[in-house]
Amino acid sequence: MSRAWVVRPYPHHIYRMQEFLDENMIAIGWPGIGDLSDLISREDFKEALRTPDSSPGELGQATGNLFRFVRELEPADYVLVPDDRRGDVYFGVVTSDYMYVVDDEERSCPHQRNVNWKNSVPRQLLTGGNWSALRGRLTVFEFSHLDDVRGRVLTRHGR
Repeated sequence: MSRAWVVRPYPHHIYRMQEFLDENMIAIGWPGIGDLSDLISREDFKEALRTPDSSPGELGQATGNLFRFVRELEPADYVLVPDDRRGDVYFGVVTSDYMYVVDDEERSCPHQRNVNWKNSVPRQLLTGGNWSALRGRLTVFEFSHLDDVRGRVLTRHGR
């Protein structure tokens, strides 16, 4: 069964929403750690990220974000990308497995998935529960209002 995920458009703290739309993809940062395809457990991800100056909080948060993006997102899952600059939320469907794109190491977004973008809606049109759920600051997290997302994608409400 499909799940819904929120992914922020700021890989490595660089705004990339237009690239996401133009290239039909989503991406997260963490350049320099290499391809994560062979990592299985959260502990594997934590070890790949660990540095001598890693704080436990930052390490835990980064581990969770990468683990969700690489291991939990799946093709046919829904994705929401809130674009704070434009005031819109973009809805799409994930169409690929995790990809490590070496060319994007330079652009700081080597961890990617393809997306079929469906539509967008002004954020202020979202209901209270949806609005509140998007306020989380994690890079990647599961969105619990799946029926609302499915309705937005399947009925093509939006612009």
